[in-house]
Amino acid sequence: MPITTGQEYLSLLEKSQLLDTAVLTTLAPQVEKHSQTDPKRLAMTLIKNQLITEYQARQLMSGRYKGFYLARYKLMELLGMGGMGRVYLAEQVSMERLVAIKLISLTRNKDRQKQALARFAREALAVAALRHPNIIQAFDFVNENGMPYIVMEYVEGMDTARLVHKFGPIPWKQAAEYARQTALGLAHAHAAGIVHRDIKPGNLLVDSS
Repeated sequence: MPITTGQEYLSLLEKSQLLDTAVLTTLAPQVEKHSQTDPKRLAMTLIKNQLITEYQARQLMSGRYKGFYLARYKLMELLGMGGMGRVYLAEQVSMERLVAIKLISLTRNKDRQKQALARFAREALAVAALRHPNIIQAFDFVNENGMPYIVMEYVEGMDTARLVHKFGPIPWKQAAEYARQTALGLAHAHAAGIVHRDIKPGNLLVDSS
């Protein structure tokens, strides 16, 4: 249920465990200033101070305070959604590093769930063994209370579908270079016995460098 006051927002923030008690105490003057006003102002203050992300702020605004953590990973932003699930930017708290987490959507059919989990586990293990500059590295496969997810290397950038949508057609020489690098990555995976099965612009990431 959406919240209406800064005090309600603060209460959810404390329950979420996104910030420890020491940080909340330090922020007390600013929090008190906005506690009885529009919670959006409090959220903007927290975002400005880089204490929570826009995704976390939106979740709290909608009344959600659970689900920010998957084991030792803290969800930071929703990067994308698709038929196979959702991809999040997350922080591996113990290592203080950013990773990408793909939460896998499963059918409700238990037999199919088992088959899908076994397949995803095999694929994650195979991909984790790959080392190539044009392939995102997989770090871990976890099935936490029936919620399977893959932990991957986070690469800051934009997929080619969004690139075209934002900037228009890619110049042919640049597009040819992207195709060349894609082919190199696919050839490396194929040599290891792995077939991607879902090559499309939305799955081709161009890093920001």
